[in-house]
Amino acid sequence: MPAVSKSQQRFMGMVCATKKGKMSAPSPEVAKAAAGMSEKDACDFARTKHKGLPKKVTEESNPRIPRKKGQPANSKKHSDLYTDENPKGTIHGLGFKDVATAKASVAKIKKSSRSHAHKIQAAIAMEQRARVMGKTSEAAVFRKYINSMKKKTEKMNEGWSDKYKKSIDCDNPKGFSQRAHCQGKKKNLKEFMGFFKKKKSPTPPKDVKVLAYKNYKPGVLNKTTGEFTQRDHTPDEASRYGWKPVKTSSYGPGDTTSQAYNTGKDNVQRTADGTPFTGSTRGVAVPYKYKEGEVPKGTWAGTPSIKFGTNVQFTQKPMGTDTRVTNAKVRDTGNFGAAGEVNRSTSFDLMRQTARDVTGNPNLTPTQYGKRTLYSRIQDRRKSAGPTSKHQGPVIK
Repeated sequence: MPAVSKSQQRFMGMVCATKKGKMSAPSPEVAKAAAGMSEKDACDFARTKHKGLPKKVTEESNPRIPRKKGQPANSKKHSDLYTDENPKGTIHGLGFKDVATAKASVAKIKKSSRSHAHKIQAAIAMEQRARVMGKTSEAAVFRKYINSMKKKTEKMNEGWSDKYKKSIDCDNPKGFSQRAHCQGKKKNLKEFMGFFKKKKSPTPPKDVKVLAYKNYKPGVLNKTTGEFTQRDHTPDEASRYGWKPVKTSSYGPGDTTSQAYNTGKDNVQRTADGTPFTGSTRGVAVPYKYKEGEVPKGTWAGTPSIKFGTNVQFTQKPMGTDTRVTNAKVRDTGNFGAAGEVNRSTSFDLMRQTARDVTGNPNLTPTQYGKRTLYSRIQDRRKSAGPTSKHQGPVIK
């Protein structure tokens, strides 16, 4: 059947495209029209030529061609795209020229002597016709009436006998009333079953406590709440955790005394373990193991308190995710610390490059570094798998 206006032709073009799957996101009006038409009928409308067509058409200029008995619903010989199942009961005088006409039509449907289901069916037919013609405001008038009738249907269903309700086949409901009854029955069953469904109570977050240091004081950090409780670590905890605060200093190649083991035939300054010592060498010096006068016979006086090659880790903060951890091997030894003659409180003397790595300052000098408290741990001596994250101690069980 040809379109009767340019507006209708454009609208049916979108319906045709939707039926062919070429329109991915059609408007609700287009989608609804597409659901009630065949692809062939929609595309027949869309193929109408614009020439000679008015921009819009009113109901008066497009009179209805009634569907005759025996004609299929999609026949081109009538204009009833949508109709009720009983043409003899058609409510005459309905229209959708404008909102006022649509409201008057709803009033006629209400006053008619037709059945409750027939009234709903007539309103749906008018709503669908209005949408096809692009009359969305007018279609909304009929939709409002339809929704009010659906609520009335639910109340009517309450008066049905139990025997009648049981006889309804919800797999194949007949008429609007039975469909509404089945939808309500399904909803009530879902709510009923939901009442007996065991509700899961929210599980409170479990406290995760780890060994930690804060302001160089040992204690326990609750990772769930962020609360830190200061207390001494037990020997076993200290061994598992590893980190402990230590006093450190820094030195460069020109700061060490020239001893026999510092230079070789190539005249390159070396550390006590024989590593060439330049400004970019990474490593750390540890105190002598023995005090002067207490060195065992046959033992080198410069024996390090921690073996050469041992990996020592340093950090300024052993808590959090933004901590910088620096690895340095024991490469040198010196007359400081507990067994030395100077700087007895110092535990490690960081080579200049290592001090820069720890602080993140690429231009730091040993003088600028001075004496600082860091956290250190000797990786080789750790007994357990260690921290639960990169920078925090083991979980307390």
